[in-house]
Amino acid sequence: MVLSPIMRKSLFKNGINLFGVLSVALVAATIVPLFATLLFWRFEYSGSSTEALGLQQIRTALDGSTELLSLYAPSGHPSADSVSLARLKRILNGPVTHIKIGTSSVAEAILALSAVLPDVKPVFSGDSILDEEGTDSGRKLPDGSWIISNVAWVDAIAGAWDALDEEGRRELANQSVHIRVVRDGSKAAIRVGSSGYIWAITAAKDSSERSWELFHPQIEAVEVSELVNAKGERIGAEIAGMRGRLHSGEWNKVMRYDYFWKNPEDDRDRKKIVLMRYIESWDVVLCSGLYEDEYYLPARAAESMFIVLVMLIAGITLVLSFLVAYKINAALETLARFSRLTSDADGTVHSLKRTGIREIDSLGASMSEMEDNILQRERALQKELDEKNVLVEEVHHRVKNNLAVLAGIINMQKLQSVGEEARMMLDILYSRVNSMAFVYQQLMGSSEYSCLPFDDFIRGVISYHQSSGVSVLRDIERIERLDPVVVDLETAVPLGLIVNEAISNMYRHGLPSDGKAVIVIDLHSSDDHITLAFSDNGDGSPDGYEDGTGFLLIRALSSQLNAELTIESPIDGTGGMSVRVSLPVPAHRG
Repeated sequence: MVLSPIMRKSLFKNGINLFGVLSVALVAATIVPLFATLLFWRFEYSGSSTEALGLQQIRTALDGSTELLSLYAPSGHPSADSVSLARLKRILNGPVTHIKIGTSSVAEAILALSAVLPDVKPVFSGDSILDEEGTDSGRKLPDGSWIISNVAWVDAIAGAWDALDEEGRRELANQSVHIRVVRDGSKAAIRVGSSGYIWAITAAKDSSERSWELFHPQIEAVEVSELVNAKGERIGAEIAGMRGRLHSGEWNKVMRYDYFWKNPEDDRDRKKIVLMRYIESWDVVLCSGLYEDEYYLPARAAESMFIVLVMLIAGITLVLSFLVAYKINAALETLARFSRLTSDADGTVHSLKRTGIREIDSLGASMSEMEDNILQRERALQKELDEKNVLVEEVHHRVKNNLAVLAGIINMQKLQSVGEEARMMLDILYSRVNSMAFVYQQLMGSSEYSCLPFDDFIRGVISYHQSSGVSVLRDIERIERLDPVVVDLETAVPLGLIVNEAISNMYRHGLPSDGKAVIVIDLHSSDDHITLAFSDNGDGSPDGYEDGTGFLLIRALSSQLNAELTIESPIDGTGGMSVRVSLPVPAHRG
């Protein structure tokens, strides 16, 4: 079966189900070998092997009969020793159990019967034959013939039959209203299957010779020269001449002859497999035959039993396999639920419900123990983390307070200073210290002591300088293009000082003498760089500005960060300044 893409997507969108995999594997592991075994049985045992066994059975019966006839090899005519011949017939074809009278009227049947039983007075009543006491002794057959079953009559006629010479038996068996003996082949000493038998036809080395049955359970002494089957084959003549071999003198081998034959009790022609051999001392062709469907019957019966047995084994195996697979699947589902509960980390130690599978129950107990150990370690780690967080918070708080105290001292010193230059220098120092304090304030505000949202830091620095000094008296257009960037603490402090110096310089020296002031701050990040850019439209910096303390500090801090620093002034030939810093540090986008 070919699955459509939609069906495949529906079936496999959540992965392959283990129960389905186990089921398919178990079905394949059970059905495929059993099916292969059945095929082997069908084509080997029920085929050539069975045929070989059937032929061997026929050959064994033929060889046994040949040995038996050799023991009773007649010195003259086969019928010279009537006692030995009668014994052979009984051994090969069984005892006489019925007498058959050919198709005839009642009067003809009485006349024929009186020829062999002159002292018997049978009574014919309709289709039944009764003795003098009214006991059922025979009946009329559908083909118009009669069958005598009275034991005393049968014994008497059999005795008379055996006492006759072969010519006398042939005369009775082939007259217009014939009398023939019917033997019970199931009681023969040598049997071929359940319905096969041994028989012998007088040999015909010339096609014009007449042939009779010498041994046969039903048509003993009957002429078979013109006996034909439904296909018109002269069966009797073919066997009597061994299909022409006796005519050519090639009679010292066993020959096979297959033909179709229909017995009176059969509803169709059946194929008969016959092996035949010429017995020179008896001048007969000895035959052993079995219907093909019969020697296949044991194999077919065995095959049916084998199929039933195989299906029973397959059924039991599959049921047990499905139960095991279902139990394993249910146990794994329980483990999956257990894992989900464990992953929820609700602080509870869960216990796995027993599945009855020792290994899985052991795994569940181990997982419960593991969960308990994890929770204990988690509590210990959380306690240790809380203590370290308190310590780190305290350190940063003390640093922030110390920086604030230092800034306060600087501011007090600035107020006490007399000279303008001294106040300006203290003001710059105050801004720098305040910038570092602001870094720690941002860290504490974000509860992230190792990383700083740098775009928020820049906005805080801009707001600080925007609200101080001369900038409050000027109309300043501020353009901010800030990407959300996070930097670590080691980078944040020196980079924060660079930002403070650059922004402080723009507010102090980057405002034009007249007209509207414009300052631009850019923060961009890529996969491996952070880029900061500051520009203004001021009057530009005088000669020697790069030797100032602020720019010396920016250069030193840029070198510390392995950053690329670019300072340009004037920008367009008339004024303005641009400061660009590019750090080869991985950026963390917010």
